[in-house]
Amino acid sequence: TSGPHLHWGLKYGGRWVDPGLILREMYAQQTRSLSGLQGR
Repeated sequence: TSGPHLHWGLKYGGRWVDPGLILREMYAQQTRSLSGLQGR
């Protein structure tokens, strides 16, 4: 890519972690929370 873009990383407990793993889990938790609210 030649246009503007961003590279970022995530460190947890002093170790580099794949940010995709964290983002997917955050999304899954949010989806579960929202689906629980819809049943009210």
